[in-house]
Amino acid sequence: MKKLFILFLWLSFNAYAQEFKLSGMITGENQMALPGAVIEIEENAQKTTSDYEGFFNLKLPVGNYHIKVSYTGFETVILPVKLQKDSFVRINLNPKAEKLGTVIVQAVKATNDMPVTQTNISQKSLQEQNLGQDVPYLIEMTPSVVVTSDAGAGVGYTGIRIRGISPQQINVTLNGVPLNDPESHSVYWVDVPDFAGSTESLQIQRGVGTSTFGSGAFGASINLETDRVSKVSYAQIQSSYGSFNTQKYSIKGSTGLLNKHFEFTGRYSKILSDGYIDRASSDLNSFYVSGTYKDEKNTLKAIVFGGSEVTYQAWYGVDKETFETNPTFNYAGAIYDDNWNVVDYYDNQIDNYKQDHYQLHFKRLLGENLFFNLTAHYTYGRGYYEQYKQAEDFADYGFAEYDLAGTHIAQTDLIRRKWLDNDFYGIVASVQYKSDDHKIIIGLAKNEYDGRHFGRIIWTEKALNVDYNQEYYNNTGIKKTTSGFAKSLYQITDDLSLFTDIQFRKIDYSINGTLDWQYPFKSSDDLFFINPKIGLYYKPGYQHQFYVSLAQTHREPNRDDYVNNAPQMPKSETLNDAEMGWKYQNDKLRSEVNLYGMFYKDQLVLTGKIDNVGNPIRENVGESYRTGIETQIAYQLSRDLELSGNLTFSDNRNVDYKITDGTQIINYGNTYLTYSPSVVGAGVLRWKPVENLKLDFTGKYVGKQYMDNRNIPESELEAYWTANFLATYHLTGKAFKNMEFSFKLNNIFDRKYASNGYMWGDTPYYYPQAGRNFLAGVNIRF
Repeated sequence: MKKLFILFLWLSFNAYAQEFKLSGMITGENQMALPGAVIEIEENAQKTTSDYEGFFNLKLPVGNYHIKVSYTGFETVILPVKLQKDSFVRINLNPKAEKLGTVIVQAVKATNDMPVTQTNISQKSLQEQNLGQDVPYLIEMTPSVVVTSDAGAGVGYTGIRIRGISPQQINVTLNGVPLNDPESHSVYWVDVPDFAGSTESLQIQRGVGTSTFGSGAFGASINLETDRVSKVSYAQIQSSYGSFNTQKYSIKGSTGLLNKHFEFTGRYSKILSDGYIDRASSDLNSFYVSGTYKDEKNTLKAIVFGGSEVTYQAWYGVDKETFETNPTFNYAGAIYDDNWNVVDYYDNQIDNYKQDHYQLHFKRLLGENLFFNLTAHYTYGRGYYEQYKQAEDFADYGFAEYDLAGTHIAQTDLIRRKWLDNDFYGIVASVQYKSDDHKIIIGLAKNEYDGRHFGRIIWTEKALNVDYNQEYYNNTGIKKTTSGFAKSLYQITDDLSLFTDIQFRKIDYSINGTLDWQYPFKSSDDLFFINPKIGLYYKPGYQHQFYVSLAQTHREPNRDDYVNNAPQMPKSETLNDAEMGWKYQNDKLRSEVNLYGMFYKDQLVLTGKIDNVGNPIRENVGESYRTGIETQIAYQLSRDLELSGNLTFSDNRNVDYKITDGTQIINYGNTYLTYSPSVVGAGVLRWKPVENLKLDFTGKYVGKQYMDNRNIPESELEAYWTANFLATYHLTGKAFKNMEFSFKLNNIFDRKYASNGYMWGDTPYYYPQAGRNFLAGVNIRF
């Protein structure tokens, strides 16, 4: 009996003494990981910190505990945990109220409690893969996104579509200031290379979203926020190298907060690449400088950034036969003989452009719950693209024809430069009121764009008495916009909130002068839009969130729409958008389902055609729609392994698409909208086999698309899928604060595919993308 009693005591002691693993992940605003958070067990004062991915590990005996989690800038939380087996917990911290927060960014950026379909990407996530590719390639794995590159490898001219929406219809803001070119409506990421290096956070809103300045979002918006004030000083250097002689060099630093009031940050980056496509080289430079003053009631921040790019043109694509046999062939710069055989290439067939941005942000605390923000901005862009042209008519350039030795001379080879010199400036003001159950933001913006387009000849073979300073065409586009908005988030109950938003925009736009081929052109348009939005957000508990929203927005045509459709005036677009979503999360699972319906009137859709400089041609199509379901999931298989992905199924149609062949109207019925795949998916398997090492295996699938609204077989762009691999290794040391090594292998299985193309009549042309290629880099922070 005594032995049995001793055995019982021994087993009981071991059962009590047995330790289990308590692990978890600490996240903050928008579910972003918080590295360096302090985790403390109150019962025994045991402490640890979260790692670079926000994870932590502890070993504890069976029992009841209270976990205390603290992180600078966030509210401390204390949570009870009953430990009876290995357990995993996910703890989300709320940011502390920041009286002098970035109010202007809040005006366009959606928070978690808004009925907005959104994806948030942290600075850390951007930097892990920021090895030289443009921003679109850094966000490729987000829902409903398709990216493409003229040069084939993500450096140089790149594009992005979201839900099939073209870049001209995606609203992009930077610190609340529109980044879209006011005339073309596009964002040329190549003009601000490596801007991800100065980006604190990036938010993608799908649908109408909350964008309040600039052109209306017709399917998506991208909102970027630059680096916030760093309280500590640091220096950072980054270098990378990869396929196609791609190189990146970057240096960045901050003074930290000086005398509790001042902070200065700077960055310089250089990116070089030969490109996958022949001669599609890129020589890119960028800089970013900011200075901030901050006290209890005021924040003043001045930002200057800019970029310069010299890229060899690669916008011609290749025909189907060439795509199969010689996909890297580049028509740009080709010089032909009389039988149209390529005999040489012009070595300066380049795009050369510079862009400088100036922003001044002022924020003031007017009262306990009242804030004022004022932003002034100015952008100066200038540059040209140069082309070698053969057998050009004298009449198109204003040259005098002549006779020589009995031959009439009316054509010549020449080199021309098409210039753009533009100024964009304005002022943005907003007032925010915030109480326990109500938040109201009211804003007003006034902007003006002055763009001068002109062309010069720098060499001719046969023309006589040419004045090379003379402009053979010259026209000016002037666009003045006034916009205002009022939005409100009202907490009806603890679980239910109501979001309302109304915006107005007044646009005056005129073009006057001569276009190519000595063609006189004059156009003006005055437009006024009212864009309302309403939505409900419901969170009955920690695990579930629901939202629904209805919105209407309008968008004006761009410059090319006016020019290409002349003498007919293009119509502005109208979108009615309905969004409904459900989010669920527990300790191991996060999932989201979103249903959307976007119904258009007079949508300006891509025709699949391009003009003589590679710009896409659009047309009004009457009624059209985009409906779909977007799903996302992330599951923590174990402490070291996570599986995540997203999948979009959509139906994107023209309603009774009609065209005329000059003699009759042909109705093609409900055809698929161009460049709008019905299926887009992405998946990531993330494995952390050892501390500080992370391995991401990713896959991307894009369904078939049509490049012509008639959906003729020749216009089909085949479905494709690619697989990539990203490895990052992070370590700390005495000589540096942090060192991170990154290796990215793109298109692991060397798939041959084209992500974009266009139609020349009924003949398709494709933009081939690179096969297997790599990028490797190191980022050191002192």
